[in-house]
Amino acid sequence: MLKQARGIAESNRELRRREQRLSVLSRVLRHNIRNDINVVRGALEDLTGSESLTAAEADLVAAAARHADAVIETAEKARYIQQTIGSSEVEPTPLGPVIERAVEEVRSEHPNARIRTPDSSDQVVLADVNLDIALEEAIRNGIVHQDDPAPTVSVAVSTPASERVRVEVRNPGSIPDHELRCFRERGETPLAHGSGLGLWLVRWIVESAHGTVEFANDDDRTRVRFDLYRVAD
Repeated sequence: MLKQARGIAESNRELRRREQRLSVLSRVLRHNIRNDINVVRGALEDLTGSESLTAAEADLVAAAARHADAVIETAEKARYIQQTIGSSEVEPTPLGPVIERAVEEVRSEHPNARIRTPDSSDQVVLADVNLDIALEEAIRNGIVHQDDPAPTVSVAVSTPASERVRVEVRNPGSIPDHELRCFRERGETPLAHGSGLGLWLVRWIVESAHGTVEFANDDDRTRVRFDLYRVAD
């Protein structure tokens, strides 16, 4: 027993050391990326206003600025994910208000989007307290990847089994194959890098309550499906 206790104590110490290293690494990388790319972005803005650029050079500067903005957005999302995951708790959660909060937040960002929702949902599920954030990300992802000036996303709720509640987000378009491969393999590989962090946040939040997530393309439409445990009345 003494040997086991020492082993457990050493494992806990190693876990704390690893968490500390990851926290420091995450903070330094985010800080450096944000500051350095902001400097690059400022230089690109100065170049954009130059009358000496040819049309081809102006296009290159604009493309570089878009990529710089994407890096800054990724760094900010990494910080947001660390804060969200750090406040993770699991509890019985009424589904209706979660859907309402998520849709209201996304509509405030994308007022032209058409988001269809269930008339009502009185289901209670076992969920991470950040479930509305996961649903926001799924809806937002469906909107920003459409070229339509009035993009359409639908949210549906069903009960495929007595102990399960399913939330499904659908929209026109498709998730790139390389991203779907990342999710199927449950990790990133050198040949299959995801383009962003939003859908990973969705997976981590849902799975923290022992739920499951499925990302799929069906007939030129994207489907993000959460299956959560139903809390009995």
